Amino acid sequence: MHLLESRSAILTLLFLVVKILLLSEEVCAANTIQPNYRAEIVGKSVKFHCEVIFTRIHVMTWYFESQQIYYYYEGVARYPAGKTKYSVKQSEYHHFILEVKNLTIRDGGTYECSALENSANAYLLVLDPPFIVLNPLTPVENTTGVFWCEGTYGGPPKEQMPKGYHPYLSMFYTHDPGMELPAIDKASDKNNTLIKEYRSPIDASMNGLELGCKFGTDEPRFNVTRSVVLDIHYAPRNITHEPQFKTYFVRSKITCSAHGNPAANYLWKDKTGKVREGNVLTVTEDMVGDNHWTCFAENSIEGRHYKTATEVKFKAVVDHDSGVPAYAIVLPIVIILSLVAAIIAFIFVRRNRKKKQEEIFSLEENIKLLQKNNA
Repeated sequence: MHLLESRSAILTLLFLVVKILLLSEEVCAANTIQPNYRAEIVGKSVKFHCEVIFTRIHVMTWYFESQQIYYYYEGVARYPAGKTKYSVKQSEYHHFILEVKNLTIRDGGTYECSALENSANAYLLVLDPPFIVLNPLTPVENTTGVFWCEGTYGGPPKEQMPKGYHPYLSMFYTHDPGMELPAIDKASDKNNTLIKEYRSPIDASMNGLELGCKFGTDEPRFNVTRSVVLDIHYAPRNITHEPQFKTYFVRSKITCSAHGNPAANYLWKDKTGKVREGNVLTVTEDMVGDNHWTCFAENSIEGRHYKTATEVKFKAVVDHDSGVPAYAIVLPIVIILSLVAAIIAFIFVRRNRKKKQEEIFSLEENIKLLQKNNA
């Protein structure tokens, strides 16, 4: 009795050992996935390469956050989640390339390549491109500008990210990208969102500078940058006029200019009350004599008017050429004189030719007469 029980136990044990050995031949010998982590921005596509070495049973599965998205068994493939978002290409028999298309924030997470008992994971972080908000949109000189930079990322909250997968946000001026601005972190009511705020006194010299915002991850090394050009509003200044003479001829033009944003409007006024609109003052005949004009440059910023001015004292005189360049008078005279000289020369040559012809004719007549007398 005991002998039979011992034999039965031994046979059962041998059966289990054989079954384990057979099963061990059925699983894949190796299973790897590349890359094992990746970051990409919304709208792009990403590919993961999985290598599976089959022995007997050809089966493998792709999962996203534990949900089956692709299943392969003995040459037959199916897509439980549909082929709109995912596609898998088999290369060199053992390679299964998963492509996740048209990424959204919701596509961030863990992707798993599984072949029976073996599996490998890859993590995808999907980033929204950052954007910059300037408050106010057109900063004004001598105020404090508030600049916001916001970036959104996919996957779990920051504190649950895999090691090295911590998104970062930084602000800088593009002319010196290595110098990060001392922006402070701001809380956000949005999930997976980073916000930086940078405050700075606004000066006219900042107009035209480009403010940049960089959003990305250290591992894997990835970043995306956005920038805006600062449009600083400031009152007109550095007003001047050209050309700067003490005497101007009638019909001369004097141009007034100043720096300001928005661009200034110009007005000329003289001591007698005369007014000329625009930045160009044309000297007219009624201005002959001493003049005292003032050029005003004015712009408006947030409903307030700012003005600057420069005085221009000069004497206006009549140009005897009536403002016509000398060459414009001399050139026609030269042309006329040249034509007259050419006509005179033509007449003189013609008269000389006629005179010579008459002399030759007279000589011929005399020769004929002499010949007649000798005969």
